[in-house]
Amino acid sequence: MVSLYPLSINKKNERKTLPKKKIDKNAIITPLYPGKETPCDTCLCGAMTVEAAWILPICVCFFVCLLFLFRVMQVQIVMQKAVTRVSAELAVAMAADDVQGQSMAWLLLGRELSHAGSVVDYIDGGMTGIRLSQSKWDEDYVSLVVDYQMTCPLTVFGKIKMSMASKAVCHKWIGWTGGSEGETDNQWVYITETGTVYHRSEDCSYLNLSVKCVPAGGLGEMRNEDGGKYFPCRRCAMGENPGKNGNIFITNQGNAYHCRLQCSGLKRTVYRIRLSAVGNRSSCRRCGGV
Repeated sequence: MVSLYPLSINKKNERKTLPKKKIDKNAIITPLYPGKETPCDTCLCGAMTVEAAWILPICVCFFVCLLFLFRVMQVQIVMQKAVTRVSAELAVAMAADDVQGQSMAWLLLGRELSHAGSVVDYIDGGMTGIRLSQSKWDEDYVSLVVDYQMTCPLTVFGKIKMSMASKAVCHKWIGWTGGSEGETDNQWVYITETGTVYHRSEDCSYLNLSVKCVPAGGLGEMRNEDGGKYFPCRRCAMGENPGKNGNIFITNQGNAYHCRLQCSGLKRTVYRIRLSAVGNRSSCRRCGGV
């Protein structure tokens, strides 16, 4: 008779015939953690300690140098701003006298750096370590050159010094003083778009109108500052009858009344031109003598 499950019977027979592993009872077995004794693989951790002893100082030196570079940038930015401001002030103050140029530059530079906090403390020698030997005060320009040095605080590889320089050049003040003969044509005057006169003062009452809204019934008794009467404006009041209960617009200096506030006679578009360009315009009688 053929078995229907030959495969399972063979597997059972194989399991039974497998040789058993013999254990040597006389062999010495070392426990993994025998009480308080040191494990056998402790010697492998020594390599990590040696690497850390080398890498940590290198990382510290790298970050110290990096922070020093940022400090150098900060000092250079503050110094450049101070040199620019001092050169601009020297260009005005030294317009007529160049004798005390260096002493004046020292005073102004010290004042500017004192407002910047402790920036000078990072410069070798402080204020005494700043040199102005390359600066020039002659001719028409003020050339302010500031030289200084900064030392890296890390001295493992010796003293590392960085030489820095800031420079600013400004033209000396040559502003126009006025009042001399032959320069009257360069004076500024003021004109309006439709006016026939020019004004020497921009505060002339003709340019700055004071508009008032008044009832039309009292027009016959109203007078301007010169005592003159008011007449209808040619632009907005000709042929208009505001009536006794209506309102009109007048100015203290004008001699016309207006029916509309948007009238061009109440507005002034003022232009500033040279006196030599006024053409046939005459001088204003209100401000012409100013």
